[in-house]
Amino acid sequence: ENLARQGKLDEAMTALDNILNIKSDYTPALNDKGTILFTLGETEKAQIIYDMALEIDPKSIEIWTNKAFMFHSIGNTTGAFYSYQRALALNPSNTEILTNLGALYFEIDKQDKALKYFERATEIKPYDPELWYFQGFTNEIMERWPAALKCYNEVLRREPFHEEALFGRDKCKDKLKKDEDES
Repeated sequence: ENLARQGKLDEAMTALDNILNIKSDYTPALNDKGTILFTLGETEKAQIIYDMALEIDPKSIEIWTNKAFMFHSIGNTTGAFYSYQRALALNPSNTEILTNLGALYFEIDKQDKALKYFERATEIKPYDPELWYFQGFTNEIMERWPAALKCYNEVLRREPFHEEALFGRDKCKDKLKKDEDES
């Protein structure tokens, strides 16, 4: 793992292969190998390795999440949804998985579903300004100005100089003022 972090992917693969030659069912090594293969653009091989690891340990949140991330990155939304859902079933309060599912729904223009995942994540970690931001931005896209404004204010309460939240808050205030003036 340290070799991979240092960018020494070939050395890391050799070390992982050596480990797997000794203990072929060692899922952390399989997971790392899948991640390196994905990093190298070998997604088909990475998927095979992730599948091997999941056959051994189908309850590994990390492997399901890495597989989902890989699918998400290559635009395979079906595979990403399936893998994220499997990971979420293992840990329903994992805010990273909830946020990734929200982002995936957002990307396919299903903001109502995205918002539900962002809201669940925020309920679990109400102190996280980024989760409030995702909610605010999604509400803004849906033109739910009061809800978006509330979320942006929550971001700014926690992180007063959050540029995107400042911009979003001002946009919401302008929109609400304009709507009020038109009434």
